[in-house]
Amino acid sequence: MDRLLRRREIDAIGLPAIAREAQIPLSSIYHLFPTVEAAYIGLIRRYNVLMDRDLEPVIRGSTSTGWQDLARALLAAARAFYAQHPVVARLALGPITHQAARASDDSHIAELATRFAAEVHRRFHAPRTTALEQRFAIAMAISDRVWSLGLTEDGTIPDFLFEESVRAVLGYLGHYLPSCLELRSEIAA
Repeated sequence: MDRLLRRREIDAIGLPAIAREAQIPLSSIYHLFPTVEAAYIGLIRRYNVLMDRDLEPVIRGSTSTGWQDLARALLAAARAFYAQHPVVARLALGPITHQAARASDDSHIAELATRFAAEVHRRFHAPRTTALEQRFAIAMAISDRVWSLGLTEDGTIPDFLFEESVRAVLGYLGHYLPSCLELRSEIAA
């Protein structure tokens, strides 16, 4: 399906085209994916696993001393992932007409936000902010929306939009997190 999405618009792909591209009978495609939307969800989930693999070292291994640096590193890693995988960039950041596919992407954003919030609490003496995970999810959705304004065909997010997304995310999160958070002693050592 990746190769097909590199050549065609998302809405121009049907199950017969997916079957032809995969060189398998249409009946097998219907068995695996009863709808085009189900095929997109499967593709998004596959890419989410890859993205998680790429982002985990950033979330857990960053040496940043401020939550802002950690947020910027996470955004930079997500940007690099989209540049490496332009198909998922188009699926996640482009107009998705399939609601279940959008819900799958939103669910992944919520999972990443939960992991990011846990890492902030692991690294810093952060205040227990009500719904911090939800606020991180909103911040990630903000960055996605900013990136969607100028995403190129090859999955590149222009520097200007990347910097604008960082400003938007840090500005938004700055309403809920103090600008300076003390590092936990086990992290600072």
